[in-house]
Amino acid sequence: MLALDLHERYELLMQLPVRFDSSNRSVIGYGEPQFYLREVERVQLQKGRTGLTSYNPIAERKFGSAEWKKTVESGGDFGAIGYRMITNQPVAGFKDRKIEK
Repeated sequence: MLALDLHERYELLMQLPVRFDSSNRSVIGYGEPQFYLREVERVQLQKGRTGLTSYNPIAERKFGSAEWKKTVESGGDFGAIGYRMITNQPVAGFKDRKIEK
């Protein structure tokens, strides 16, 4: 799974199913990618650990390659697939949620 942070508020994940040969050493095929967009609602930072991240379940979105293509063609505007992003309100602690201190 590949993950990318957006606007200090969202996580975009891509999952690509892969088929391996019988030795599990060579890729022999792959399936349709699935994309997951999640809005971080809150980050609770803890000393010496990564942050506890809470998500807004209402804002979660799963989509496929056709919707991804529309997003790319619109210059990265997720509004092209009907998803309105909040781009000017970063979530406190977002940048530090994955960093162990």
